[in-house]
This record gives sequence, C-alpha cells and structure tokens, in this order.
Amino acid sequence: MSLWSNLLKTYDGIESSTGIVPFDEEGNPQVKKALLPLFHMTFPTKLQISLDAAGNCIGVTRDAQDVTIIAPCTESSMGRAGKDPAPHPLCDQLQYIDSTFDKKKFSQYMGQLGDWKGGNVKLNAIFAYLSQHSLISDACDHGIYERNEDGSVALPKGEEKAGVRFSVRDLDSSESNVWEDKTLWQRWIAYETGDKPAKGRDSLGGIFRSQAANYPKNIVGTAGNAKLVSANDNSNFTFRGRFSSQAEASRIDSITSQKAHAALKWLVNNNGTITDKQAIVIWAVGQRRRIPLPFGNSYVVEQATEAYLTDTEILSRAKSNTDTDYARKFGALVRGFGSAEQVKNIQELSSCPYSIRPLRAG
Repeated sequence: MSLWSNLLKTYDGIESSTGIVPFDEEGNPQVKKALLPLFHMTFPTKLQISLDAAGNCIGVTRDAQDVTIIAPCTESSMGRAGKDPAPHPLCDQLQYIDSTFDKKKFSQYMGQLGDWKGGNVKLNAIFAYLSQHSLISDACDHGIYERNEDGSVALPKGEEKAGVRFSVRDLDSSESNVWEDKTLWQRWIAYETGDKPAKGRDSLGGIFRSQAANYPKNIVGTAGNAKLVSANDNSNFTFRGRFSSQAEASRIDSITSQKAHAALKWLVNNNGTITDKQAIVIWAVGQRRRIPLPFGNSYVVEQATEAYLTDTEILSRAKSNTDTDYARKFGALVRGFGSAEQVKNIQELSSCPYSIRPLRAG
C-alpha cells in the first residue's frame, strides 16, 4: 500500500478518538497530540473574550503563556501565507477580529462568520458582539491594555498576532467554551463539506467531490511551513510543462486530503521520532479491536462497544491499533537506548507488518 492509502486506513481505524485531548502525567492537556476533526487545526491563543447569549461582553482575560486550542479553519487558512492570508472562521488573531485594526481582514472574517453562523446562539452572540464593539477597546476597559494620552491604545509589539478565543454563556448548553463545543465542530465540518455530488474517484481511489486546492502545513513542528503536497505555483514549473492547471496535476478530494493529513499529524506527534527537521514514523496499519465473545453475557457485550468507553479508553484503543508503544521503543533505540537484542529485533522490521516512513520536511 502507498503512504496515502496507509494514512487513510489508519484514520478510519482511529476516527473514534477525534478531538479527544490526552493529558500528560502532570495533568496538562496535550492538544497537539489529539486527532484533529476535519477542517480543524491547533491554534495558539492568548486572549479570551467572555460573552453572554446576547453578545454582551462579560470579561476579557490575557494569558501569560499561549493556550493551544482546536479551532475550525478553511483549506486556505490552515496553510495561509502571502500578502492576503485568509481568515479562520471563528478563533483568529486580534488583527482579524477587531474592527478598528485592519478593515479588510475584519470584513473578510465577518463575512465568513456571517455565512455559516445560521441560528446558532453562540455564533450569533460572537457575531453581534464583534459587529458593535472593538475588542481592543474592551480589553483596555478590563485593564489588559493601556491608552495613550490621546486616547489611542498602546498595543505591545506583535500583539496584533495574539490569538483570540471565545466563551459564551448559553443557557441551553453546559459548555461555554466555543473551542470545546463539539456541536460547533460538526457544524463547521458540515458547512465545509456541504452536499456535494460525487464526480468519480480521485487519484488515491477515494470518492471525488471537490478538489483540494490548498494543503495543510505544520505537520512536523520543527518545519512548520513544509507541506507534503503543493501545486499552487502558477508562475514557475511546479506542474507547468506537463499540465495546464493544478487540478490536472493533483486530483485529490478535499476530504481525502483532510483525513490523510490529520492521520499523519497524529502519527508524527504520537509515534514519531523527531530529529531536527526529520520525523521517523513507525506504526501499525489496521484495526486490532477485541471482539466480544459470543457466549458472553449481554452486559459484557454492551460494555465492549465504543458508546460505553471513556475518552481514556478510546485513546488507549487508538494507540493500540497503531502500536504507539512499539513506536516509542523504536524511538528509544534510534536515540541509542536499548540492548543488543532489541537492536537485533529492530533489524528484522522488514518482515513485520508495519509502515516505516522517514518524513523529511523542508
């Protein structure tokens, strides 16, 4: 099987763990080790805006260190670069969501949010607030920033790139943090995928509905701008000379691309051995789930289904399916830790059913 085929099969095997954030031994969330939902990314934030359901500001806080969250994104925004980078649909940098900072970026952000908010209470509260208020001004009122003598705001250098997240007190929901609301994740995925008819198969054999035009970056953290696929260079010879357009050069469905990249990023962060800008990834392909015994009682059979598993158990199953423990031991051997017998076992990897892929980013 090809790398892409392995990644798609791996994603299907661990999909139940989507969005579940693991914790380290000290209880700190490890957001970057979570399997990301489709059309979502990890995003560093520093400011939190608290609103009520009517869009009134309740409070503004600023963290001493970045807080990484799972945030919705578009194909364009997840790999954004250049002179006119696209906005994220919800949580974004201060320069995109404040009406007084950058009119063009703010207009693009609000236009996108307005298109998909529908009747959702939380999204409408955020839209109403940003339409009528300056976040920077409210941050001053809450003691986050200081005003100059002429009334202007003295933003710290680089503060325009500070990430902003929202919480909304919705009486109909127990979850006020919008970045943790899984119903909003599903709402954005549905908005991005839509009800598009199938148009045959893509280059990887998956159902083709819409062309992936941009591809995610930051797969390997030490080489954040590197991509596996890039076909957006219309002026040089990335594809010109053989094809007339990038769609001819790379016919990959957007959902196929999302699944493959999400699986690879999860594998790099959970099974990878990082050396400078290279990630060595080893994992098992396929599902090795325990099947309930046919003679077991109904309670045991019922408890074996995923509907009754805790998040910790689901993550443990995902790691077992991809043999994260074996990958960890492999990484230790690569770094010089292990016995001669273990090294001998590693040398016999060519005969075992694992995918070993050195991924060079950069």
